Formats: sequence, structure tokens, C-alpha cells
Amino acid sequence: MLGFGRRLSSRLYAEERGQMAIFMVVVLLAVFLFFAMSLDAGAWYFDHRKAQNQAESAALAGVLELPNASGANALTQANAALDRNGSSSAERYTAAEGGTLTDTNGDGKLDTIRICVRRSSGVFFSSLAGITDVKVSACATAKAGPVNGSNVMPWAVVAPDPGCTEAAGRNCRYDANGDGDYTDPGDCNASWFVCPFGLTPDRLYTFKQGTGGNTGILRVCGSGANDYRNCLAGAASSGFFEVGSSVNVDLQGGTIANATDNGLQARAPAAAWDLPGGATCDVNSFPSQGAGSATYPQSPGYDPVGKAAATTKFVNPTSNPQCAYRLVPVPIISALPPNGGGNVTVLGVASFGVAKWNSTSSQDRYQGTSTLACRDPGNGQPPTGEFKCGVVWGYLFTGVTPPDALLEQIGDSNNPFAPILVALVD
Repeated sequence: MLGFGRRLSSRLYAEERGQMAIFMVVVLLAVFLFFAMSLDAGAWYFDHRKAQNQAESAALAGVLELPNASGANALTQANAALDRNGSSSAERYTAAEGGTLTDTNGDGKLDTIRICVRRSSGVFFSSLAGITDVKVSACATAKAGPVNGSNVMPWAVVAPDPGCTEAAGRNCRYDANGDGDYTDPGDCNASWFVCPFGLTPDRLYTFKQGTGGNTGILRVCGSGANDYRNCLAGAASSGFFEVGSSVNVDLQGGTIANATDNGLQARAPAAAWDLPGGATCDVNSFPSQGAGSATYPQSPGYDPVGKAAATTKFVNPTSNPQCAYRLVPVPIISALPPNGGGNVTVLGVASFGVAKWNSTSSQDRYQGTSTLACRDPGNGQPPTGEFKCGVVWGYLFTGVTPPDALLEQIGDSNNPFAPILVALVD
């Protein structure tokens, strides 16, 4: 009897060992499938990350063509970016092979592009668990629009008609030469969208005329000439200028032509500013005298020839791409503060292209005409009746972005002089 019990116990023990072996096989298989699926999941994650990078790069490539009434170029550039990054047309979904465009502010111009990529990802070990197909997808949305604020250069464009805004709903009227005729070239007698604040983009703008203090240079980086020079060089910051804000500023006294020259030549990149090499980016300006007579009916500073040349050199330059850095952010203000400083209202931030500056004289001597480019006339009394080009001169631009502007965020301003900021928003 005792022997039979021992034999039964031994057989039961053997059967338990067989069950344990089966259990261990099941556990090992489960662990194997878990790790196998983990390996596949890792591959899916990296495939999704690749798709996300493709979508983001395509969205940023396309948004550079916005805002625009037509989205054709934006989609072309976005799809070209997808091609370059290895995404086939079959992997793109939503309208127009992977891109949708929208007008978010209702101004009639498309400003936002959304790019999506969807593809099948590899299935290896997961097929053992019945998973036969996995899709990874990624989308990116980019927007282009005007900024409401920025760090700025220590100069100012004073609006001759500050009340001429979109909200005012009226025509701008600005008679630059005071002859009572608002139709002279460079005058303003059009809607706010054509000549906001009474500013016209076809004329030459100057900074720092004369030797007094109330002449256009803002003391935003400090009170001394060295502070002003550092502001121009980018070694000091002006602080943030935002549309609608009231900013307390002083005016920079003295001639400071030398400080302007030293500051700009120390600005980066050297190829755009440091003379003589930086002169490649110079533009000859031919401002009208604008005497208001039958001989010179144009408004002072009217210079479509110089503006056309500046557009070629500064906006999407091909032969000399460094010249794009001649575009800088400048505040548009309601009025210059009185000598000694005071509060001014920031009407907007503008993109300004620096044509040239006073680099040969410590005095404010540069002048020009419609046939003689802005120049230092040399020793003696400068000729009378010519347009004073100031210490720095150049042109306002519509819808362009300074390459090194410290911009904050996309705003809702319709100011066409505002720098355009592009950003991924989703």
C-alpha cells in the first residue's frame, strides 16, 4: 500500500512538472511577443517622427509664399519639399496632394497652410499577434502674417497723417510739397491700404537731418553716442516696440555721423554692412527736390528708380543674398517727442531697407536730386535746393521680413509695412 502511494505521488509530481513546462513556454512566448511588438512600436515611432519632420519642413517651405491671394506657389513649394525629403505623392492626403490653405483673417489672402502625410509602416514581429497593417500620420500647420511688435533700429518714421488708419474708413490726404495738389508723385490721396498713415512706398526716407536733437534718431539703447553705435551694431537692444503702445523715448543729440558709420559697419553679417565690401549692397538714390513748381512738381524724395533697385537687391536677392540683411525693423510713430524726450505712440513696425549712409564725413552733408545720387558734395557749402538725404537713407517695403528681426508673434495688423513672420502653429 505504501509503495502504491509513493508511485502515485511520483506520477502526480511528474505531471505537475509537465504543466510547469507548458506554462513556461506560454510565458516565454508572451514575453517574446511583447518585446517583438516593442521593437515594431519603436520603428513606428521613428517612422512617425520622420513623417512629422517631412510635414513641418513642407509647411514652412509653403508658407514662405504666403500671404497671397493664390495658393498655387505655396502648394508647389510644399510638395517640392516633400519630394526632397522622400515623401511620395501617394503618402499625402487632404486636398491638393497633401495641402490645405486658409484665409484666417478674412482679408482675401491665404495665410495658413496645413500639410499632412500618411503612410504604411513596417510590420515585422507584430504579425505574429495578428497585426497586419499599421498607418502612421503627421500634420503640420504654418501661418504667415504681420507682426505687431519688434525690437527696432534707433530710428523713426514719423507718420505725416497718423489718423489715416483702417478704422478711420477714409482716404489719406498728404500733400508733401504743400502746393495744394494731392496727385503729385509721392503724395497721398488714396485709401488706407494704399498709403497707410500717409506714408508712400515710392519715396526716399531719411534719418537724422540737421545738427539739432529733434531730427529722427531715438535714444532707445542709452544716452551716449557709444550706446547708439552699439544699438546699430546689434550689441544692445532697443527694447520692444508694440503697436498701440506709448513709449517714452529721448532723442539722440549731436551729429553722430561717425557713430552711425561705425555702428553699421560693425553689424552682422559683415558682407552686407562692412565697407568697402558691403558696398555691394548699396543702392544709389535719386530723390526729387520737390520744389512744388512746374519744374519739380513731385513730392520731396519721390524716387521710384531707387526703390526699384532696392527691391531687387534687398527682397529675395539671388546674386548677393547677404543684401537681404539691409532690411531692418523701424517703428512708425505719431510724432517726434520734443527735445528732452517724451511719450510717443507706436503706430506700427515697418520694414526699412538701408540704401546707404554717411560714411565719409562727420557732418550731415549728403544731398541728392533726381539726376544726382545722394552724395557728399565735398568742401564748401552744400548746394541749395537739393534733397537732404540725412545720415541714413532708404525705403519702406510692403510685406517683407528683415532676416535678423527680433519679432514676437503674428498679429492681426493690416499694416502693409509690417514685417511678415512665419511660424509653425500646430
